[in-house]
Amino acid sequence: ESQLESQLESQLESQLESQLESQLESQLESQLESLDQKVLRLLADSPASKAELSEKLGQKRVSGQLHKVMRDLIAEGRVEYTLPDKPNSRLQKYRLP
Repeated sequence: ESQLESQLESQLESQLESQLESQLESQLESQLESLDQKVLRLLADSPASKAELSEKLGQKRVSGQLHKVMRDLIAEGRVEYTLPDKPNSRLQKYRLP
């Protein structure tokens, strides 16, 4: 009987663990998507640097999440550099193509 209980308990634990994991993943994905959309909306108005975008998004400083979103948007061709020859310039801004 105790063996059956421990089997059930471990099954329940693994089910709960996978449910929590998938919930967290989907929440993170939806946050990234919404940040994605916000950045595109802000860049539709005018070119902006990461610092300017961060400020407009209400962040105190440029987050790792914003860095990742910008990298992805550039790789997808949805955003481009204003100074394409100097991608690491402190004066770099981003715009819609």
